[in-house]
Amino acid sequence: MRSLLNMDVNTSPNYTQVGGENTTSLPDMPTTQITDFAFVIYVVLLPTVALLGMVGNVLTMVVLWSKRMQSTTTLFLRGLVLTDVGVIVVLTMAITPLAVGMHGRTLQVYVHVIYPHLYGPFDFLAMSVQQCNVWILVSVSVERYIAVCHPLKAAYYRTRRKTIITLVLLTVSSAVYNVPRLFGTVALPTQCDLPELEQLTCYRIDLTELGKNVFYKDVYKVWMYAIVIYLLPLITMSVINVLIIRELIRMRSRRRDLAIYCQQQQKEDNVTLVLVLIMTVFILCQTLAFFNQIDALFDDKIMQENYIAVISFLYVVNSSVNFLIYVLVGKKFRHVLFALCRRYRRRSKFCPARNGSNHSLENTMVTEFPHTALS
Repeated sequence: MRSLLNMDVNTSPNYTQVGGENTTSLPDMPTTQITDFAFVIYVVLLPTVALLGMVGNVLTMVVLWSKRMQSTTTLFLRGLVLTDVGVIVVLTMAITPLAVGMHGRTLQVYVHVIYPHLYGPFDFLAMSVQQCNVWILVSVSVERYIAVCHPLKAAYYRTRRKTIITLVLLTVSSAVYNVPRLFGTVALPTQCDLPELEQLTCYRIDLTELGKNVFYKDVYKVWMYAIVIYLLPLITMSVINVLIIRELIRMRSRRRDLAIYCQQQQKEDNVTLVLVLIMTVFILCQTLAFFNQIDALFDDKIMQENYIAVISFLYVVNSSVNFLIYVLVGKKFRHVLFALCRRYRRRSKFCPARNGSNHSLENTMVTEFPHTALS
């Protein structure tokens, strides 16, 4: 495994030797460039998907915060969409402007003066949001497992109070766990021979004493990161996915044999299917990202840099695609979204509906959508 993992490399794609240590540092000279392939991903594809993802996530927020979406699963999904937005915003802000500056002569003030001071906060925010996002998804998968495989215990475990406590603990623990990243690097003045920067002081990113510490470099940033962000979540969700899918198949077979039709159970199954698809996309993206941690797979530096660009893009895709899953598979989500769109369209035409029509619409939403998220 490399000593600098994916999120670090993503936010600082070039390296220099500083004081005998391999550190994430911006180049002193403008001749160092990223590959054209990485440039297209960082500057064209990534921000495009990020923009579409932000639109989808905003629409998701509108639906999830509507009055008829109040289940414990919905609370987890609210936390998930907020962290998805955080991942998109932080990665796009950290990567795209830097890639523009590294590929040409524009944004040199940002690259050589501003960004070295932002690297630590970017690293902290990116890793905190990513960790919180991962473990919220693990939590909602466990919640679905209890609902599907142990329905008699669901009433005890699936409460709003316990869900909110879980979300708060995940948020606080993710932030506290990544606080050392704020103190692992420092921006130091350096030589910069760029004419446009001759009146300014250039900086490079160097390691602090904490950053040079063996435990910090090898244990905290490599092994603990791999376990906390990759191995534990991937193993947990893979096992839960298999158990949930197996139970769904068994339940459908039983209902078919007994000729039982239960609308509420079908809605629960639909919620579970949505979350299984979200977990599957996550597992795929995280598995590909985990390969980036194995040194032996990348002898060629250009291939490694291009692969890192792909992984960065996949992180943004993973945080942008859930809206499509909700719309295509989630029946209740789709119905609530369309109802909200119809209501907005009526208001935008400056033709307020009659009281009876408004009352009818509210009744339709109340009677058609019981408190089961996305079903």
